[in-house]
Amino acid sequence: RFRQAGVKPVLPVNEAPGLAIGLGGVGVTLRDLVQLYTGLANGGKAHTLHDGTEPANAERTTATILDDQANWQITDILSGVKPPEGALQRGIAYKTGTSYGYRDAWSVGFDGRYVLGVWVGRADAGAVPGLSGYVSAAPILFEGFVRAGLATVP
Repeated sequence: RFRQAGVKPVLPVNEAPGLAIGLGGVGVTLRDLVQLYTGLANGGKAHTLHDGTEPANAERTTATILDDQANWQITDILSGVKPPEGALQRGIAYKTGTSYGYRDAWSVGFDGRYVLGVWVGRADAGAVPGLSGYVSAAPILFEGFVRAGLATVP
């Protein structure tokens, strides 16, 4: 389904992916992760992201990655996640993640119309003790929605 959505997972060279892939243990870029979450925000249909460098008439592709029931269940679960400390509940469905060794923390969320993604870490991939998606990236995600005026109190 990754490939259907235009996402290129980063897998070990000449090795089969391990069992951790079922828990999210597969490398993807933040852009690809946001693209996958467009599928949740759009009823199971992921859209190709555009960054403004494409021609104005560039075709936008859509791929169905989840059926309606699965999409509803996942969205319902993500909608019930407690906001990070100090943030108001703003109708944002979101998920956080922290990589092994505290090298990456991320958060991706959507409000039914927009999808935002945040990555926190070191450019040299060094460890940051105590780094976590919930503590480090989620507050930035919520602040992004607030500053952009994208999410309102439900």
